[in-house]
Amino acid sequence: MIAIRFRTHTRDLVDPFVNYLLSLPETLALFNMTGDDDYLLHVAVADADHLRTFVLDRLGTRPEVDHLRTAVVYQHVRKRVIEPIEGLDNRGKARRPRRDQPA
Repeated sequence: MIAIRFRTHTRDLVDPFVNYLLSLPETLALFNMTGDDDYLLHVAVADADHLRTFVLDRLGTRPEVDHLRTAVVYQHVRKRVIEPIEGLDNRGKARRPRRDQPA
């Protein structure tokens, strides 16, 4: 994973950069984030040297990038089934009690 922070936030810089990232063969996914970092880039690389080369040559040379931070994922665990959250309907909205039922 590579956290990316932009120098400035203008659509004319961000949109082409996002398209650039999506065109790279190493890119698996891209997440637009809130907080200190603007994007989280999920990449597939062969090894640490490939990651270093990718960061230095593909990202570090870009003028719109202010800061990069890498993190290696050791393990990815995923729930296969997501249980419904009590009080929410199947669209994630709060269920309203029926008028003939107490709240």
